[in-house]
Amino acid sequence: MMSSSSPQRISLLCIITTLLASFAAFAANAISVDSALYPHKVVLMENFYTLHWRVDVPNDDIFFALEVNTTGFVGFGIAEPTSGSMPGADVVIGSVRSSQATVQDMYTTEFATPLMDECQDWHLVDGREDSTGGVTIIEVTRKLHANDTRDRDIPPGLVRIIYSFSASNSDTLGYHRSNRGFTAVRFYENTKSLPVQYTDMDVSTAEYHVNDARIPAQATTYMCRSFALPVSSGPSHIIQIDPLVDPVTKPYVHHFFIHSCKNISGGYVQQYYSNPAVCSTPVGRPSSGCTSELYAWAMGGGSLIVPQEAGYRMSNATDGISHIVIELHYSNPNRLPNLVDNSGVRIHWTPNLRQYDAGVLQLGDPFLTLDDIPAGKPDFQYETTCPSQCTRQWSHDIIVFQDFLHMHELGDMIWTTQWSNGTTSLGPINRIEYYAFAQQQISAVTKVIKRGDRLNTHCAWNTMSKSTPTPMGIETTDEMCIDFLFYYPALRTSSNKAYSYCGNLNHPAVGSVSMCGASATDVVLVPQPSVPDPTGGLVKQFGLSGDACGGTVIIDDSTSTSASPTTATTSVANPDTSSAAAVSATTTASAVGVPREGTTSGSSSIHRHHHAKMIVALFFIIGAMILC
Repeated sequence: MMSSSSPQRISLLCIITTLLASFAAFAANAISVDSALYPHKVVLMENFYTLHWRVDVPNDDIFFALEVNTTGFVGFGIAEPTSGSMPGADVVIGSVRSSQATVQDMYTTEFATPLMDECQDWHLVDGREDSTGGVTIIEVTRKLHANDTRDRDIPPGLVRIIYSFSASNSDTLGYHRSNRGFTAVRFYENTKSLPVQYTDMDVSTAEYHVNDARIPAQATTYMCRSFALPVSSGPSHIIQIDPLVDPVTKPYVHHFFIHSCKNISGGYVQQYYSNPAVCSTPVGRPSSGCTSELYAWAMGGGSLIVPQEAGYRMSNATDGISHIVIELHYSNPNRLPNLVDNSGVRIHWTPNLRQYDAGVLQLGDPFLTLDDIPAGKPDFQYETTCPSQCTRQWSHDIIVFQDFLHMHELGDMIWTTQWSNGTTSLGPINRIEYYAFAQQQISAVTKVIKRGDRLNTHCAWNTMSKSTPTPMGIETTDEMCIDFLFYYPALRTSSNKAYSYCGNLNHPAVGSVSMCGASATDVVLVPQPSVPDPTGGLVKQFGLSGDACGGTVIIDDSTSTSASPTTATTSVANPDTSSAAAVSATTTASAVGVPREGTTSGSSSIHRHHHAKMIVALFFIIGAMILC
């Protein structure tokens, strides 16, 4: 005979079993990324976007899993390798509709909807969506090396990437609004790409923070703060600079520069010594007392590590670095109030001077004397030279280890070519085909420039949005054309001054001539450009059509950089019809099964886990039915 408490026990068991069944059913539908298949990950956007990956270098393969809090489309791309911008990016767009996952291999040449790549080189491995939890996971694979001119290599070292996802949980590719970003990631390394650590024994460090910089409630702000370096004990060599980005305000610190400066009357050191304040860039402004950039950071960027043979001389001497100015760019698109930033840098130096001093050489138009840029031009170009007549004056060859190409908001392309003895092309020192003013950064290069070489710097602007000419100048609304070469051993003029400039000077007495040396008075009567480059440099190689799939390879040697990047995108408003019309070119889960290690198809292991969870859920559901 059943006791009086039996119904209560059965009822309790019924409730427990029902709850377990509900939990099991929820767990069965929940999705996640298998860390055994994707051992590496980085959170790109906290609580929204996580990137997982695995690399198979021997087979030239890389596998990505995009885990995103959306039930709409997901975007990911390998960005323009030098600027890290959306234009010039190799993009994959994925979505899940009615349990069917698709991906599309696309590319971008402007801030607009990505275009369909005729060669579909991004392949779907698996795709799934948890509509209850609002999560989409897209797994894709592609080769590390590009197969056509609309793909980007994924080399060892830092790789610049962009990402986005739907702002409205729509599977239709459209404007993502603020659901986007850019950064740099090291997917894998080799012996050449690994950052070199210094081995100096006697090293001191100091941190320099802007200290309570109050970010205004406006979209864009530039602020400066100056600091005196410890030079009283004698000369030292700066050998490393680390970024110290405030974790609280990191989303709003867009990029920053460290300028090498002197404490001159009325200069930036005196203006911004006590507290951070709104400022304009000191670049191209002799009255600022600042001579050049020393370091640049943008989202994803790392430390400056000077080659073991050299260092930047820190001293009170005329050519030494005695002060720095930190110039920060804050991006506050939502105009949030009460943001206080304490970002800065850590500087490493040693009193044991290394073999060589490092130096900075400015090419192009360092004194901003080029004529105004006309309005209404899609690709207006200036070409300047550091002529052979100047480099023959050098006392020795130099080794360039970093390069910084600098323009302003109208900049479209910028590059510098090298000519051995002024006659034989050695290719570009550095080149940006899709320049992005908001994503400036220093690039790691390794180039030897010999005495007698010629260097031609090209700058191209798109002024179709302008109705009046744009002057060269220091304001953001003006323009610049400067290539900063970071090199060693440091050059000296015949009067023992730092050799800082080699480029164009529009002289009031003799017109456009070459200046090379320590100041604008060091003029060489060689016209600008001394020997123009052959035509064709304005043709952007990325995005060219007509090459057979798998036939052309783009080698992006400049991708492994020392500094990097939050405004780039993988899609924007007003999608054109090319995306919808090219659905036949998309890869679907049912059409392609890309094998992974230990499996025979792209999704078998995932499905086994899912089936196991479904069996457990079914067990508890049946139990609940029997008891209830």
